[in-house]
Amino acid sequence: MEKSSGYEYEVFLSFRGPDTRSDFTDYLYISMIDARIRAYKDDEELRIGEEIGGQLLHAIEQSKISIPIFSKGYADSTWCLRELLKMVESKNTRRHKIMPIFYDVAPSEVKYQTNHYGDPIVSHANKKGKGEFAKEVVNNVLTELKAAYLEVYDCLVEVDNHVDEIMSMIDTHNDETNIVGIYGIGGVGKTTLATIVYNKLSNDFANYCFISNIRETEIKHLQNQLISNILKKKWPHINDIMEGKKVIEERLCSKKVLLLLDDVDKAFQLDALVQKQEWFGKGSKIIITNRYEGILNVPTLVDGTYELTCMDFDHSLQLFSKHAFRRDYPLEQYIYHSEIAINICGGLPLAIEIVGSLLSGKEVKEWDAILKELEKFPQEDVHKKLMISIEALNEDQKKIFLDVACFFIGFDKRIVIHMWESCEFLPHQSLGILQQRSLIKIREDNQMWMHDWLRDIGRHSIQQASDKKPEKQQWVWTHTQASEIMEKMQIGGNVRGIDSIEAKCLKLDEVSKYSLIKECIARLFNLRFLQVDSKDLDRKTKSCLTQVGHFLCYRCLNFFKTTFGPLILPELRWISWNYFPMIFKLPNFSPRKLVILDLSMSKITEKWNGWSHIKLAKNLKVLNLTECQKLQKTPDFSFHENLERLILERCECFVQIDPSISHLKKLVFLNLKYCHNLQKLPDEMGALESLMELLLDYTSIEEIPEWRRMKKLEILSLDTCTSLSRFSLVGCTASAAKLSLVDIRLTQLPKSIENFNSLIELHLSRSRIEELPNSIGNMKNLKVLKMGNSFVKKLPSAIGMLEKLEELEVGGPYFGGEIPGNIGKLPFLRILVLRGSLDHMAEGTHIQCRNLQCLPRLPMNLSYLHIWGCNRVKATNDISNLKALSRLEIFACEELTKIEGLEGLENLRILKLKSLPLAKLLI
Repeated sequence: MEKSSGYEYEVFLSFRGPDTRSDFTDYLYISMIDARIRAYKDDEELRIGEEIGGQLLHAIEQSKISIPIFSKGYADSTWCLRELLKMVESKNTRRHKIMPIFYDVAPSEVKYQTNHYGDPIVSHANKKGKGEFAKEVVNNVLTELKAAYLEVYDCLVEVDNHVDEIMSMIDTHNDETNIVGIYGIGGVGKTTLATIVYNKLSNDFANYCFISNIRETEIKHLQNQLISNILKKKWPHINDIMEGKKVIEERLCSKKVLLLLDDVDKAFQLDALVQKQEWFGKGSKIIITNRYEGILNVPTLVDGTYELTCMDFDHSLQLFSKHAFRRDYPLEQYIYHSEIAINICGGLPLAIEIVGSLLSGKEVKEWDAILKELEKFPQEDVHKKLMISIEALNEDQKKIFLDVACFFIGFDKRIVIHMWESCEFLPHQSLGILQQRSLIKIREDNQMWMHDWLRDIGRHSIQQASDKKPEKQQWVWTHTQASEIMEKMQIGGNVRGIDSIEAKCLKLDEVSKYSLIKECIARLFNLRFLQVDSKDLDRKTKSCLTQVGHFLCYRCLNFFKTTFGPLILPELRWISWNYFPMIFKLPNFSPRKLVILDLSMSKITEKWNGWSHIKLAKNLKVLNLTECQKLQKTPDFSFHENLERLILERCECFVQIDPSISHLKKLVFLNLKYCHNLQKLPDEMGALESLMELLLDYTSIEEIPEWRRMKKLEILSLDTCTSLSRFSLVGCTASAAKLSLVDIRLTQLPKSIENFNSLIELHLSRSRIEELPNSIGNMKNLKVLKMGNSFVKKLPSAIGMLEKLEELEVGGPYFGGEIPGNIGKLPFLRILVLRGSLDHMAEGTHIQCRNLQCLPRLPMNLSYLHIWGCNRVKATNDISNLKALSRLEIFACEELTKIEGLEGLENLRILKLKSLPLAKLLI
């Protein structure tokens, strides 16, 4: 059996033989083998007389994913329980994934708390046919394997040479502002390369901003994004480009910034965002990507350009193999076909990735057919070659792909999925297929991303299918096309094909221009996604909104008199209307299928008359009221028992949560950040038994009640809740994974903290917590502990019991300087940051750990060590044992004269020494 990446197997199947061996497990195993997944099943590869237990446990260690198949008799098997224990151990100690299946049994019937093992692939195997079910499992596994294998650095093989060239052009050693451009044809990997460089530089900048999707976004919105990101506060609306340029020049000229402008294609975009180097402070570094060098040919602005060309054959083959075989070289029987595929792709990374993903897991005969189809097109016709992968999708998958291409790039998949589920598109399975075929990517923050070439190919296919007639398109995403449709309807009345539109885009700047007649709205019965942003309307225009009926589409607002009878927009699933008016007049509107409502930045209140319509949306899943500045109280929730996500961020006047919130038994996410006037949480919130994430940052909350029924709460964030005087977390001790108490005024942690055995992250930076209890040693799952610039005086010896700790940040004005020696025994500690009191300087934050006198022996797995302002440290212990250390930073340690073992750091790539006595000796 082939090995890859140090693993003998990709999947380990755990099951109770009498329950499933000859039925579902065999079927699933065969399906995995057919899909070229290296799966282990316990009746395979066992020698007679050899102890079965040891080999099974070894197989788990040598697998990337374990799939326990929970059946009625699973817990009765000693071997099954032993395997399960090993899986959980592997999950906690390395990157091992558990994907449980509940076969003919409900999760609640399993005797053990399976929610700690992982997310189930599906709930019940017996609800579907074996073939369909096994296929769904295989798709999920393939998606997970690909996500685990491919990281940003794997998208371009041998990327280091490119990165080194760019880094030398940027010249990080000088204090001058440098602007560098990366150019090359679409799909060659410019964004990936720029992102890698950006990530490498970001640790050295307090102010940084990554602006993407420039071609698709209005310039003044990009200016607002740049200003807001650098100043770290929401900037008021920018009225025009000239105003934006003036603000950038005046406000950012003293800021040392790191800026990435991705996919600039017009000179005016560059002029509006980076007209002069003097707009930014000294030492700023700016990276620009685009397809053509001409835009970058501005000697007074751009210091240098770098052309990224197509890959050579060897690197192309390596990248292709990553996607086709999940390894660095082809399987022997596929070498000839792989070489043909490489020649077809012409060294273009995007084409290589997509073609490799399309061919992955297929038989040689299928390769022959697909390659034959690809060879029909000329070498330069990449679009048609990539279109083959899109055409191979089924109807649901294609609709989701085109939805993303037209509207949802950058959206959170967890929100969009609600609409797709409501339309019965099978989104989880479809997104898995799209990821496997490299047509979309899901980032760590759940944002959906798509390459701009694929976006353009998808949109072009829509136009081709409709003979380039916008009124016949299902998706209309540009203002120009939507305007054309409206004008035709106004002039001719009857426009063929209009009833097929599911989403469209129209920007409003005048009311009278887009007044619609009766047929317009009546015939848009397939519309499922609608959004409007009316912030650009002047005051006079906005006053008209209260006098007429309203219809909105994607970034589109149209007005008509509602004097007709049929229900309006019967298929509507999603309304997103920013700056919504106070008065709502649409008597024929019945949002019974609505699942997502976004009224961000609107002037509605709890007395808004539109709530009477929204009560009809019994299946509402997401309610977003961000920055509704006049909202003081939440609406009545008793009609929305299916609500899962509630967002009330930055509602400045908000003071009260209605007691009816107790009806939200399915709510999993509640965001109340920056509701500065909110002082009290109702006791009824304790009934939110499904709540998993609660964000209360920057509120005036005084206490957290004892919510004993919140047994699923995983994330609680109370950053800068300066009024907080008491809180108890009794109810969520078994589920809490992340607790953030940054910049709070409490001096001690609640007693219940000792029972937080499931906690993974604890953030106490800038807090007034003075002491960590010894019971912190009970947090056996803790991986991240941050206490930078806190009031913590010392670390308890129990810190050495945190055997899974990966990241530790410590220090502050009261820190005594003693670090327990047993910290060196923490096997997984990778990042150690020694910090302390803050001295705010012009270009960031200088942090010191003044009382530290010596460093203990450090863990061998440490990859990043940062020491700043430790003025009493004169020498380090021998650090040559830190074989994994790749980044070492030591700043402002005035007495440090010796770093012992520096020459033995084999993997050290970044060494930064500043304001040290020994620095001169090392130069």
